Amino acid sequence: MQNKITIDTNKTRVQYLDILRSIAIFAVIMNHTYGYFSIEKFDLYKNSNIFYLDNFFVTISRFDVPIFFMISGAILLNNRNNMSLKYLFKKRILKILIPFMIWNLFYIIVFCYIKDLNILKEFIGSIFSPRTYSGHLWYLYTLLSIYLILPVIDSFISKASNKMIDYILILWLIFSCIIPFVNHFVSKVQIQYYADLNILGGYLGYYILGYRLSKTKKIFNEKMLFTCFILATCFTFFIGCFYQNIIGHKDVFFQSFLTPNVIMMSATIFLFFKQFNNKLVEKYIKMISDISKLSFGIYLVHFLFKDLIIFLFNRYNINPYIYLIFSPILVFILSYLLTKIISKLKISKYLIGVK
Repeated sequence: MQNKITIDTNKTRVQYLDILRSIAIFAVIMNHTYGYFSIEKFDLYKNSNIFYLDNFFVTISRFDVPIFFMISGAILLNNRNNMSLKYLFKKRILKILIPFMIWNLFYIIVFCYIKDLNILKEFIGSIFSPRTYSGHLWYLYTLLSIYLILPVIDSFISKASNKMIDYILILWLIFSCIIPFVNHFVSKVQIQYYADLNILGGYLGYYILGYRLSKTKKIFNEKMLFTCFILATCFTFFIGCFYQNIIGHKDVFFQSFLTPNVIMMSATIFLFFKQFNNKLVEKYIKMISDISKLSFGIYLVHFLFKDLIIFLFNRYNINPYIYLIFSPILVFILSYLLTKIISKLKISKYLIGVK
């Protein structure tokens, strides 16, 4: 299995990144289809078997967004073309911005039609922040922001030693992760003022982490990485449930993307598949590569099917266990099929970012 990242990332696909991207897009769908009983309907289902099962599935999929940021960092910070502003805007920003605007407008039109709201007002509002009915698009706001400063980050990374990059990552862990984590529980200590030193922002750290891990040689075996992932997942699930029982209301803080446990989940699963070599995966690599290639389109359209399935669940009073078992699979299949159809159109690059 090819693990080397080449400079010309547009011509050579990196198999472990395709695997990670395919897993991450399914995890995104899990994250959005699950959580209905443990978050949206917390008061109705709390402490029930459905609540804990739903919460577990949400927890185990929380590496989804971090992995996407890490993949972007692993690819783009290894690509010297990022130094060109022309390349950045033409090949990267517009490739995301145009489909983002089209699908954002689509969700606005559908929602405003259903709720009889002003389309122009909603569209203007969506320029500054994502709407609840298209909440999954928040990721693109953040990703585009990172892209805008990519030449600056790339200039630094290309000249920085591994020690300097590790130093930046340590600062990120301290100011974006550890201090906010402690401050969440020790509010009497005014350590939030240290947030002024959080120059990296939260998700940019994942971007740099993805690059750094893509460059590392094998330092842990797969068994150790898998064990660390399981331990971090169990910690997130059990401590999260325990904490919610203590405070008596929903609190998804332990599932936040910038907590130590979720960072551990994300880093270990990234390294695991970077080092993973299995003939079974090789057998299905063509299908995995296809899902990976269409992952952006799947991401854009899946909210449509997620909302449809939730509507059908409520309309026909479907058994919650049936929902938990089949909803992410159905959403994934329907989203993949729609994206596959769109990919055959001449205007596919404007709709899903691929030709």
